[in-house]
Amino acid sequence: MGTLDQAIKTSPGGLAEPKQIAVLEMKGNSPICRELDAQELVSHSEAVTNAEKHLREINQKPPAAAPPIPAPPVPPATH
Repeated sequence: MGTLDQAIKTSPGGLAEPKQIAVLEMKGNSPICRELDAQELVSHSEAVTNAEKHLREINQKPPAAAPPIPAPPVPPATH
């Protein structure tokens, strides 16, 4: 919902609360359309919040040191 939240914040009109999200799902061999219920919207919103937090934390951590490069193998002796 990060994209939807951003669109609501920056749209001068047309997008607003309350959020309504519909999904297409297959039920057997038939596609059905349904609207996400309140709990599904909360769950989705929490997942977006957690993903954004994780991405912020990645940018704050220094990069890990690269592992040392191993020595090349010794070539076989020739006669």
